[in-house]
Amino acid sequence: LAPRSFRELAALTREEAEFLGRWLPGARVFVSSIPVDVERFAAAAASRPDGPPTFVFVGNYVHPPNREAARLLASRVAPAALALRPDLRFVIAGPNPPDELRELARPPAIEVAGFVPDLEGLLARATAFVAPIVSGGGLRVKLLECYAEMQDQNKFRDQVAMFQDALDNDPQLAKQVDKL
Repeated sequence: LAPRSFRELAALTREEAEFLGRWLPGARVFVSSIPVDVERFAAAAASRPDGPPTFVFVGNYVHPPNREAARLLASRVAPAALALRPDLRFVIAGPNPPDELRELARPPAIEVAGFVPDLEGLLARATAFVAPIVSGGGLRVKLLECYAEMQDQNKFRDQVAMFQDALDNDPQLAKQVDKL
């Protein structure tokens, strides 16, 4: 169905609503944001335990961009990072991981967990959330949830700055990231 056949449309962001409004003059465009339970994620993050640096990716692997991102993480990103820091851990979680993805698991360093009943707990134990998504479109709800989990924005900024410093000070790491 063509969007022009609808009198009312819903968008997830104000920017999308403005775009649709320009593209479809006369249509009523509403913003219907995806709700993220910030308090629930922040409560889980308050009890982050010590342990090896752990990076988490979450997705439903019926969705091709999530399969592609998980494959990239397990086959290229994690091995490159583990070559520099063997103590790192990567967890690929979410329903419907295909067999090809499960075969890339290398416990304990690279775990393909599948469905995780306590997603908030998993994210709370994570050092950071990674999302090597290179295709698809739309709003990345998983990023909003992870940002909510890292509600301490100073900590979030510090982690981004730490990553940038690592790239600036480690040419080998920067070269690996650049290849990706």
